[in-house]
Amino acid sequence: MTLQQAEDFILQVKDKTGRYPMIYGSNLISEGVGNSENKVLKHCPLWYARYRDKPGGIPVNTWDDYTLWQYTDGQHGPEPHSVPGMGRTDRNRFAGSTVQLKNKWPFAFFGPAATVDFAHSKGTTPAIAPSPTPANFAALIGSLGLRHFDADEILKPTFNTNAGVANSRPPQNLWQNILPTIFVLDEIRQRAAVPISLNSTYRSKAYNATLDGAAPKSQHLDFRAIDFHSSDMSPSKLAKIAQGMRGKKFTMPIAPLKLVSNQAPLFAPNLKIKSSGGKTTFEFHGGIQDYNSFVHIDCRGQDVSWA
Repeated sequence: MTLQQAEDFILQVKDKTGRYPMIYGSNLISEGVGNSENKVLKHCPLWYARYRDKPGGIPVNTWDDYTLWQYTDGQHGPEPHSVPGMGRTDRNRFAGSTVQLKNKWPFAFFGPAATVDFAHSKGTTPAIAPSPTPANFAALIGSLGLRHFDADEILKPTFNTNAGVANSRPPQNLWQNILPTIFVLDEIRQRAAVPISLNSTYRSKAYNATLDGAAPKSQHLDFRAIDFHSSDMSPSKLAKIAQGMRGKKFTMPIAPLKLVSNQAPLFAPNLKIKSSGGKTTFEFHGGIQDYNSFVHIDCRGQDVSWA
């Protein structure tokens, strides 16, 4: 199967089932995708076969990390090679905890197909459903000129489900709340020079209540916070980069900026927001906390951390 055939097949599956399939493979995926970002395959969870101590060779501009790693065929690769009652057999590892595995299974991103912008060999684009990202939200995020994130990535965590409760998309009156935070995160990503994935952005009140340790007045409720991680840098190092930007002035190519406080406290005066001439400047002040597997940041206007 060529890369073009794989893209066509994926879009057919998505069109018929409403979900992207998981992609399985090893060196052929690395060779086919290369160093460029594949606009179709990036929506598919990666099941990577690599019988080595580490799953090297993942095309990181398309996938930040594997979802499943087949590390052995029962003979080659690191131990263990066998399963009780079965003996030697294929074995796989999930990139996360047991709880995360249960929450993410079956790994698919549900909803209408995401917008793709690649050229087909026949010069036509297959008919696909519209993007799950509202066009006006995509335009809002696009106007920021971000280097590393797009609207689909920001909304992807809002399709998560936990304990049987599905999250939801943020109401439109909260959309501008995320702009300072994602603008700061884009700079963190630039300075860290490693791929970054978003774990959590907006949370509905019902969904937030199902999460262990989530604050009842979380900044996520007002679409002002982002939890993120990188497979190539520890949370503590990422948090240190973020802390070094407290008090830094940012200028966004958008004005005016109207921040809303519905569920969580907002200390807007501390952000020193000024909008004029189609631009908005603000100072980064907010929450930063590194956890075992991710980092939280928000632009609440008050510099805080917590245990």
